[in-house]
Amino acid sequence: MPRKKLEDLRDSRLRAMVKYAATTVPYYQNLMRSKGLSWKDFSTVKDLNLLPTIDKATIVADPSQFVSTSERGQGSIQFQTSGTTGERLSVWLDRHYLLSQAGVGRREKAVVGELLGKEVQFKSLYISYPESTPAKIWEFYRKAAFTPIGTNRRLVSISKSLEEIVQVLDEYRPDVLMSYGSYLTLLFQFLEQKKLKCWLPGLVRFGADSLSPEGRNLIENHFEIPVLSNYGSVECLKIGFECGQHSGFHLHEDVCHVRILRANGDEALPGEKGEVVISNLMNRGTVLLNYRLGDIAALSHNRCDCGRTTHTLSELEGRVEDLILLEDGKTVHPRSVWSVFKEEPRVLQYQLIQLDQSQFELKLVTTGKESFQEVTPTICRRLKSILGNEVIIEAKHSENVSREKSGKFRPVKSLYRRED
Repeated sequence: MPRKKLEDLRDSRLRAMVKYAATTVPYYQNLMRSKGLSWKDFSTVKDLNLLPTIDKATIVADPSQFVSTSERGQGSIQFQTSGTTGERLSVWLDRHYLLSQAGVGRREKAVVGELLGKEVQFKSLYISYPESTPAKIWEFYRKAAFTPIGTNRRLVSISKSLEEIVQVLDEYRPDVLMSYGSYLTLLFQFLEQKKLKCWLPGLVRFGADSLSPEGRNLIENHFEIPVLSNYGSVECLKIGFECGQHSGFHLHEDVCHVRILRANGDEALPGEKGEVVISNLMNRGTVLLNYRLGDIAALSHNRCDCGRTTHTLSELEGRVEDLILLEDGKTVHPRSVWSVFKEEPRVLQYQLIQLDQSQFELKLVTTGKESFQEVTPTICRRLKSILGNEVIIEAKHSENVSREKSGKFRPVKSLYRRED
């Protein structure tokens, strides 16, 4: 799409979203009134400077203030973020938005098809947990789409052993293998160390957390499988996707506007790292404008050699997460741990620390000490169903869970490393 046409589409969607927010979303109705603003004051994305940035804590405090009172907003479907900060955040995605993202995804599939040498008919295997956001969206597609969407893909639980995953690869024979970056590193290290011969996909895709440079080098150079990444979140499902030229992440600018801000709130220059701030231009459920996502990236205005006209992120510091390694050879991903807490409102924040193979420390920030006493037995029982009944979990009540020196927070942290 010509650059001017893309910008016009982006800005028209921004104007429509700001008008929608100013007339149907409590938070923005109050904000506009207090600042003496009207939706007519917004013409292009540059006018987002008129609004303050918002962070996760603001939304967690009262999620309903960001949900539209319109029929479309009230009919939205609730999703929860996966707790990379140890806190739950509920986001409502409207049904029109969910269906539209299947179309937006074709842009990403085009890059996959180019590398595979196929158009769109390729098989994908996704290693995740059954309650993951993609799994919930796929289930929605099966019920709501007029024509089948994503029939050539399969989800397998990340709780399975590495040996079981290898068996699934041999049986299903996917063209594309998708999972978390940390898990893919472990899987291909396992294949390399055990010298296993199994079906290998034509392409590997990762998201949600980072793939280490060592892991990427192993997959691309040792196994000779191309690797791509996608960038998204529950707050905005499609933000960007890695180009086949590996020159950065192409942004879905007409779907999600991305700003990169310095610590003082000023716009970062191209090539300068800053915090990613997004505005979802399509979701009519939870409306988020100038939302601080927490990731660190740099914006490049250089035109990509692939010919796409969208701007790109030249650098993206993704989340790094620890895997729990169990005695029986199985691994537990932080998303599986999060599933234990996501339906428990009395737990405000958590951190599970693996001290050794069978000993864990659990820090809980709850709505009160009485709540801690009430929820701890159930939480520990659920954790043992994932980690094994023989493990020891020492639960502690905390007022808050401190971050690391880097400023990052890991809800699951492993201090144990197997020698083999």
